[in-house]
Formats: sequence, structure tokens, C-alpha cells
Amino acid sequence: MTSLKFVSGSKEEPSLNLIVTEFWLIGGCWSGKLMLWTAPSNENDYTVLAKCKVGHKSDILCVESSSQFIASGGIDGLLSVWNLFSGTLKFAIELPPPKLLGQVEEIKDFNYLSTGTPKRSRSISGTSDEPNI
Repeated sequence: MTSLKFVSGSKEEPSLNLIVTEFWLIGGCWSGKLMLWTAPSNENDYTVLAKCKVGHKSDILCVESSSQFIASGGIDGLLSVWNLFSGTLKFAIELPPPKLLGQVEEIKDFNYLSTGTPKRSRSISGTSDEPNI
């Protein structure tokens, strides 16, 4: 398991009845699997059911949810969007690979601190000859 998130979702139908998702907990897993667990309740005798969905080619690193959707991101560069109520994959977006600092020509000459601020323009004590930005 690489990430877990408790969820709660609802949507309104034209008849104004409120539908609540059956899922209670979602988890991103190794091998591109998304786990969805149902909520234990008195109606289901506190039984938790799990559904396993595959929507990535490799490990899922993060999951997030809104009132209607689940988003998952993985090592494979895919951003997958799921229906929170049915657990079905709506679509997947293939993101471009990240660029390393050495590959970006415009910032190649800067000497960055771990915070990403160029050293030549940062003065902590205010006594540097270089201007503060």
C-alpha cells in the first residue's frame, strides 16, 4: 500500500434524493492497483467489502478525492480519474515526463540551494553585497 484516503461523496439526483457513495476508504497500491473498501455499518453487519481496480501500468503513488471523483497518480506518468460512486475508471491522462535541472537550458547556469532559490540572489543576514530578491 502506497497511499490511503478516507472518502465521502454525495450527489443529487433530479428527484433531490441524496446518494452517498458506498466506498469508505481508497488505497493506491503496487502494480497499479486501486483498492476501494466499503464502510462497515449496522445494515451490512459490519462487513467490509473490497474492490480491486487496475488503472495504472505500475505503482500508484498518490490518491485524492472530491465529492464525485477519485484521482490517482503513478510512477507510469498516468493521472487516472475514477467515478467515486461506481469505482469505474473514467479516463487516464498520460503526463509528459519530468525534466531534470540539467536538461533545462534556462536554469542550467544557476547554482540552486535545496529550496530552489538561486544562491547569487539570496542574502540571509542582509550584509551581502548582492541584492536581495
